[in-house]
Amino acid sequence: METTNTKTSYAYTSLKLTKPFSATTLCTNRINQLFCADWDGGTGNLNTLSVGTNQWNNLGGAFKSEINQICADGLGNIYVVGDQNATDQYVIKVFNVKTNLWSTLTDANGVEISHANPINFVCVDEANNVYYTGNFEVNNEVCVMMFSAQTRQCSPIAGGNFGLAITKLCINSAGSLYASWTDNNNNFYINRWGGSWISVNFGNTLNLSTFTIDNQENIYLVSDNKVYTTKYPATELIDMNANLPDFTGTQINYIYHNEGILYVAGFGFEAGSANTSCYVFVYNNGAWSEITPSDINANYQTTIKDLISYVGNNKNVLVSASNSTVYDGKSLIH
Repeated sequence: METTNTKTSYAYTSLKLTKPFSATTLCTNRINQLFCADWDGGTGNLNTLSVGTNQWNNLGGAFKSEINQICADGLGNIYVVGDQNATDQYVIKVFNVKTNLWSTLTDANGVEISHANPINFVCVDEANNVYYTGNFEVNNEVCVMMFSAQTRQCSPIAGGNFGLAITKLCINSAGSLYASWTDNNNNFYINRWGGSWISVNFGNTLNLSTFTIDNQENIYLVSDNKVYTTKYPATELIDMNANLPDFTGTQINYIYHNEGILYVAGFGFEAGSANTSCYVFVYNNGAWSEITPSDINANYQTTIKDLISYVGNNKNVLVSASNSTVYDGKSLIH
């Protein structure tokens, strides 16, 4: 399957899950192994892609809840958040690719790190410290938690002053941690931590919904059908002229930056309709191209679940969808 236009071309391989599960969240580790969580409405598992066969290998996990996010460190660990333990506390599950064993994240005393409410986001820095957040408070405050790889102690990063729940958490290779949230007046904030917190309010006029970052502190933000950029912490946004599809009903977008290339994927509903329309766009060499997989809209109720990119043979893009498929797009060189 190939998507082609005059700007950029991508050839897609459809990586089907072995069971009719929804492909959910994605990640890749530092040696470009690919991982995907799945979910059928009652149980789920972690999968890794077998090199050479393009088949998903089920790693287990027996998740009781739909997984919110997965990420990898440099030690062979995959961190899985959103699931529960035997006492229905929300925990961080860990799969080690070297030993093929599951565990939960525990502190230096062997005590399982857990919360009464869901953990939604997790990321890891270059020193293998783990950062996470979710629908919980510590000392009556919304916060980001940091698990130190050196001391194996977990503590909140104080001073974020998040008014409401965090909507996205990510970190760049320079070690700057970013977290977005929206207040009761729909103002969109991005807080940055690099030893101390600063907070930037991007206002409520553009209906901003998500963001990503690069290693030069450039921020890329998405509204319904627009993409904007600025140098953090500046608030003057530059329209990147993306012209994404626009819908009269609900619209969900995902955005990811990798080595100078920006990807945006999403889906939307028209008001009063249950049918969806999915799309994928790439920004490269100063131009936007639509690179939507040709069969992703064959089922008119397919939704996109996640978007990442990794440096494979040709800077691949990965898009997971509710039709039991991960689309692996390879950039074609002309």
